[in-house]
Amino acid sequence: MKLSKKSRVGSKLKRCYDTPQTPLERVLQCSQADPIKVQQLKRLRDQTDPFELAKPIEQKLERIFAMANPRVSPQPKDPISPSPTRSEKQTLSEIAKIFGTQLQK
Repeated sequence: MKLSKKSRVGSKLKRCYDTPQTPLERVLQCSQADPIKVQQLKRLRDQTDPFELAKPIEQKLERIFAMANPRVSPQPKDPISPSPTRSEKQTLSEIAKIFGTQLQK
């Protein structure tokens, strides 16, 4: 949420906020955005499955929690590779292409 205005009521400040928006929605509303990059971002959004992206994140968080609390947490049954999977690398490289940056290896 972005702060739209502040007004003083007595000794207190009253803050008014815009409606919440995702970063992509803010880019779509921007008149200065590059239309080619906007189309690429829309295409990437349509191809990306947030549930598939959440699975490896949850697994890695569980592994971190297990390392932080060895007495409380049971041992992980299967080791999780610390390197990103092929689909994660592909998604990251697509994002990097859109913004014209290179990924660090």
